[in-house]
Amino acid sequence: MTEAEIEEFLRGLNENNLTVKKVKFPELNKTFASSEMKVSLKHLNDVKVTITAELGSTVLKGQEILDLREGKLIILNKVVGEQVDLYINNQRFAKGEVLVIGDIFAIRISSIYPAPDKV
Repeated sequence: MTEAEIEEFLRGLNENNLTVKKVKFPELNKTFASSEMKVSLKHLNDVKVTITAELGSTVLKGQEILDLREGKLIILNKVVGEQVDLYINNQRFAKGEVLVIGDIFAIRISSIYPAPDKV
């Protein structure tokens, strides 16, 4: 709203015997650096998160999706040996390589992305 619109709004309120005052908040001052704050992360020890490895992606037309059947192959945009993206709760956080240990898959983390606020 412009200053004129605010004043017009306030005049309309005053006609109804309502009192509205502008509030002036004090300026916020940084009192300490976040690196100085010591916080225990013990309360996060039992928090469960979902980690997802994205093996690749592709784009399919609606009819191709309707034609999907058991045993049908979907060709992805990655090749064998290429790094895969890892996500924690749908937020990309690392890259890794896919390993097969016995008859299970595993991911070896090869690099971790910097936090978005650190970039």
